[in-house]
Amino acid sequence: NVCRLVTESFRMERERSTLGFVLMTPLSSPGVAYGHCVGTLVPALALWSGAAICGLVPTAILAYAGMPGEAFWGWTFGFGFSLLYLAMCAVVGMWIGITEASARDMTIGIYLLPIAFCVIGAGCAYYMARYRDWGYYPTMALFFSICLIQVILLARNAIKEMHRMRVGDVPFEGRTVSN
Repeated sequence: NVCRLVTESFRMERERSTLGFVLMTPLSSPGVAYGHCVGTLVPALALWSGAAICGLVPTAILAYAGMPGEAFWGWTFGFGFSLLYLAMCAVVGMWIGITEASARDMTIGIYLLPIAFCVIGAGCAYYMARYRDWGYYPTMALFFSICLIQVILLARNAIKEMHRMRVGDVPFEGRTVSN
């Protein structure tokens, strides 16, 4: 849902032909791109925070039962990866909203790309566990690292494309924008 909402915020700017006006403001390219994500992420982060706080109850019960390491790992693993997936959905939505002009391309991408990025990380982790005899913790670290690198690289690419739109290297809405 986060991916779809972020993408729609850019799409609505394109449909109303107001994205050009936003790009001509003195805001920086990252400011414009991340600004479109904030409105969508605030409710999702509030929900995530509430779930993470509620998740401390079973964590405390497990820690009191004599398993503090497992309790902390389970909480960190579950809520850390869900936060990473939330960031991935926001960045994918931002990238699709900036780079894709047609609604059909946007619709396909918002449902497939976040899952596909997780599958890449999971596939690499599985390969290392199966054929290189890596343990559980190194493969989870590999999965997390691959997903985090994908989020960072995709965010950088989205910002670069936003900047290209601003300086007029890329036509959008049928015309070239220049400052």
